[in-house]
Amino acid sequence: MQAGSSWENKLTLDGVVRSSHAYGADYLSEFQRILLQHVKPGTRAYLEWGMGHTTLAILGLRDRLAIDNLFSIDDSQPFLDQLLPQLPQWSGFHPICLDLQGPKFGDRDPELNYSTWPLCLKRKFDFIFIDGRRRMECAFMATLLCHAGTIVMLHDYRRARYQPIKALYDIVEDGNQFRVMRPRKDLYPSGTPTIFSPDWSPPT
Repeated sequence: MQAGSSWENKLTLDGVVRSSHAYGADYLSEFQRILLQHVKPGTRAYLEWGMGHTTLAILGLRDRLAIDNLFSIDDSQPFLDQLLPQLPQWSGFHPICLDLQGPKFGDRDPELNYSTWPLCLKRKFDFIFIDGRRRMECAFMATLLCHAGTIVMLHDYRRARYQPIKALYDIVEDGNQFRVMRPRKDLYPSGTPTIFSPDWSPPT
């Protein structure tokens, strides 16, 4: 894979070859530029909501980016069953399929869901990419997973329903494809709130 305006990768889903160019010829080139310009070299831990062409791109760039691990979340197991065999094998890659709502057995369900699951890792991430479902909910959860230098990136950022994200983040760059952000310094003046006790863990 080469940098440039025509950088492309392809995935076969439901028997159809799908090109990253469906999102625009600059989709992956801008994605790569942001990773190399804003994210490298101070980032080791990646999180993304929504898997696909960018997952393949990150895995292909992992040596250049010096990533230690990538946690990727999606809500469709049939989609993952088709996608995962097409991705490079790497011990630092952690794909997870999670329900958008989570269990609904009662008012004390202990399980987490699509947007909240990363909280169970009890760690911060250096780069967070929001490109799946429940984007505003994920954007809020991401504030609890950031340190001061974390880069958060949003796709399809021009949609009106995503504009409240400005209450959570300062904009670093608005590109043709992606909004690049950092958490607002005044968001948690006393530090990131502790959501779960140190000895808490979700059911297995």
